[in-house]
Amino acid sequence: ARQEAARQEAARQEAARQQAALSEAIRQEAARQQAVEESVARIEAARLETARLQAAQLEAARQADARREAAQAEHAQEQAERQEALRREKLRKETAALEATRQESALKAAARQEALQQAAARQAALQKEVEQLKKKAVHARQTTSQQAGARQQLAQYEAINETVTEETVFIRDAEVAESPEVAEEKAAREAAARRARAVREEELQKELEALRWRAAQDEAARLEVLRVARLEEAKREAQTLQAQRLADIEAMKREADRLEALNQEAARREQAQQALLLEVEARHARDVADAARHAAEAAAAAARQAARHADAVKSSSRSTAAVDIQRVWRGHQGRQAYRSRYAAAEAERDAEDRQFMQQLRHPKMPQLPSSPFTSRYTTSAGGWVPPEARGPSRAAPLRTPTYPAPHWASTVAGPSTAAG
Repeated sequence: ARQEAARQEAARQEAARQQAALSEAIRQEAARQQAVEESVARIEAARLETARLQAAQLEAARQADARREAAQAEHAQEQAERQEALRREKLRKETAALEATRQESALKAAARQEALQQAAARQAALQKEVEQLKKKAVHARQTTSQQAGARQQLAQYEAINETVTEETVFIRDAEVAESPEVAEEKAAREAAARRARAVREEELQKELEALRWRAAQDEAARLEVLRVARLEEAKREAQTLQAQRLADIEAMKREADRLEALNQEAARREQAQQALLLEVEARHARDVADAARHAAEAAAAAARQAARHADAVKSSSRSTAAVDIQRVWRGHQGRQAYRSRYAAAEAERDAEDRQFMQQLRHPKMPQLPSSPFTSRYTTSAGGWVPPEARGPSRAAPLRTPTYPAPHWASTVAGPSTAAG
């Protein structure tokens, strides 16, 4: 009874230890689940922070593009204004040059006209002087006494005549040069030159406008190409971000599914562990009850055997002793049969345990973790431990006490002598 009480106490302590180990495993699983949830929360926070940073980068890039486009437009406007100012300055210089040329031509014409007038006045004066000299020469020829003076006057006349001739040629040339036909032709040439210059200026203006329009079109086309390229790049970045976000969502979904599967697996394992614990506790209770019953039966049998032995000792009759010995022999045979039945029952329980553990090791069943509770039946790798290698059972049956043979047993013939 003390041994049974000790075994029961050890069994209770083992059950408490296993319950504490199970509670510790459940606590560790809860801690792992909490750590996984915290990891998922950190992943979600990191994803949100990444999305915020990417949005900020896109906004900064868009603002930089807008500033760059504004700077380019301002630069193009400044360049156009600069070209317009250069064109106006060039036209102003050309107009000033034309005005200076016109004024110089007017001054030259006025000087030429004044020179012509002075030449005409000198020609008239020289003509009068020639007429006077002619008269003096005629008068000198009439007077022979003044021949020398006449010759001198004639020489003067010739010189004056040459001068007059030169002046006349110069005046004639000037008159020819300043004739209305020449003036009209010159005016026509100047008008044609002015018209050609105006046409050229107009053509240059049109060409400048065309170049400016073409440059504006090229700049607009370039800006449009840049805008389209930026839009395409933004679309690609948005698609990449969307794909990355979808991939993150899919990864989080897979992680959530995996965690859910782990939770379900842990729940199934816990349920299977609880069921196994209940099954083993029930079996242990049955074993303890069977052991107590067997102990009671053995105690009763021992009491009966002791009583019979006492009766046999008191009796000195050989027949009574033989009858008692035969009864003891039958009791011994009964005990042997009981032991055989108990061994068969133990083997049947071992077979049931083996079948139960094989069912637990089935691929469709959750694999229980190794624990002190299952270490008696399975190895760390899940293998089966045979009954002879398990160690002492927690509910080992009480052995039937074996009493020594009486001193008179050697005088009794029969199989009890050998058995005793």
